[in-house]
Amino acid sequence: MDKSWKKKKTDNELWGGSKLEQVVELSKDKTFIEVLGGFSEDANQFISASVNLRERQRRRTIVVLGGFSAVVSILAGFIGYQLWRTSVAETNARLRAVAAESEALFNSGLKYSALVESIKAGQQLQQASWVNPDTRTQVVATLRQVLYGQDYKAPRTLKGHSLGFIIVSLSPDGKTIASAGDNTVKLWDISTGKLLKTIKAHSYPDTSVSFSPDGKTIASAFGGPIVKLWDVSTGKLIKTFKGDSLGFWSVSFSPDGKTIAYASDKVKLWNVRTDK
Repeated sequence: MDKSWKKKKTDNELWGGSKLEQVVELSKDKTFIEVLGGFSEDANQFISASVNLRERQRRRTIVVLGGFSAVVSILAGFIGYQLWRTSVAETNARLRAVAAESEALFNSGLKYSALVESIKAGQQLQQASWVNPDTRTQVVATLRQVLYGQDYKAPRTLKGHSLGFIIVSLSPDGKTIASAGDNTVKLWDISTGKLLKTIKAHSYPDTSVSFSPDGKTIASAFGGPIVKLWDVSTGKLIKTFKGDSLGFWSVSFSPDGKTIAYASDKVKLWNVRTDK
């Protein structure tokens, strides 16, 4: 053992590597301990200090490597995100360019060339992993214009339910949409997108809504055992049907409007007039 360590006890005088491994192994040998009495107290202190130093060094190495790995992971994630953003930007720019070229060709009277370019844009649009909504609308509008020779307007968007739209129903005359999403049923004018009426239907989010065949009545249902009928013109409650199931998830009128079918854990029928 290093005699100077007993006086100074500095780390740079401790052992490590294979030398330390051999000494530690020897200190555990039964024959060495029983026949020769093992190492002295000072020697054992020296070995213990060397082992502790080795463990501290190992822990520092693990911490350093762990920190380095974390930094590498963060950098890799950031670089991957930047590459993805760049790829998305390039894809959107390329789609807009092809759509603009197709539109220019169409306006110049070169309809066949415009058709070829618009088809290319449509194919690229299908293959793209993510496309900006405005870019998608531009490509679809151009393709429609080239195919049908008319301007294309983006589909109307209706916004009104706090929880989003769960289900919609179209009136028989095709002029009104009934939507359900939160605990309300909303009626919309299809041609203008204007909200016509809001009906507070249930205490919980509605799961189904259906127009009667004559378009004068709406049936609504939610996760509880209740179906309600509403007057479309006034928004007033006409009738409430209560069942014994855990909840109604779908409701629909029969073609003659005399019967309501509802689905829960099973399908049941109600007579609208008799409530049976």
